[in-house]
Amino acid sequence: MVSRGRLLGVLLLGERVGGEAYAPDEVEALSQFAHGVGSAIDALSTGNTDSIAALRVSMASMADGMASLGNTMRELQGSIAAELRDRR
Repeated sequence: MVSRGRLLGVLLLGERVGGEAYAPDEVEALSQFAHGVGSAIDALSTGNTDSIAALRVSMASMADGMASLGNTMRELQGSIAAELRDRR
């Protein structure tokens, strides 16, 4: 999680069940989420009056990332179901 060019934290994910790699769109959604969290942490730590406005922007970014992740997970679920059907 980076904000203003400063590393604030790390989002660490373990190996997926089955060992396959994360898809590029999953990595992008998680990256957006981590960026939003980093921005929120930075906004809260500044202590200035603009923190609330910055936090709102960060929360919107996080909401976008979470929506993207949700869409990716739904698409993944459909892909897994199709793969299982094809293997029959």
